[in-house]
Amino acid sequence: ALTPAGRLLNSWANKFAEDLGNRAADRSLAKAFKTYPRNNSLEDVLLKVALLNTLYRGGVLDVYKLAKHISQQDLDRHLRNGDIEAVHLLRKGHGIPTKDRERDFYSFATKYCHWHRPDIFPMYDTYVAVALEWLNRKQPFVDSLSAEKLRDYVTFVRVVNACRSALKLDWGYKRLDQALWMLGQHIEGVLGHRHG
Repeated sequence: ALTPAGRLLNSWANKFAEDLGNRAADRSLAKAFKTYPRNNSLEDVLLKVALLNTLYRGGVLDVYKLAKHISQQDLDRHLRNGDIEAVHLLRKGHGIPTKDRERDFYSFATKYCHWHRPDIFPMYDTYVAVALEWLNRKQPFVDSLSAEKLRDYVTFVRVVNACRSALKLDWGYKRLDQALWMLGQHIEGVLGHRHG
């Protein structure tokens, strides 16, 4: 049986599923990533980066440069092996600046990897982090959780798995992400389409 917090998340997952825009966006992404599963062709990667960036509001202003960076990594091997190092390969090293340093595409990298291997890579974004912190205060599943700690992907995966276990959820990362994302938006007082 689901815990009270698990029931709450279940209701948010159902609300996500009822939204036609969310469903259409996710079906489009699933189709693109299935049709173009490899990451060594710039054109294939550019298509996926542009689509993901648009539908999930990724904030990537130079999609060509990021796609070129991704296509030059040995990403397929990392994805095949379920190596979470794949996220680190994508989030930095692309040379896209922000003010005084290189931009960190952490959230985008988790989403890009997730759409290739949803069984291995949960998606990070700020609303998911807000929801995890809130849930951990209501029904603790890890000690001393903070938004800063969740920006380390190994820690984030551990926290997501601890949340799933504590709330007795037998869901994959996709449904859990949808529920956390919706809950996080509700907590922040913002509801819109897909990942902000």
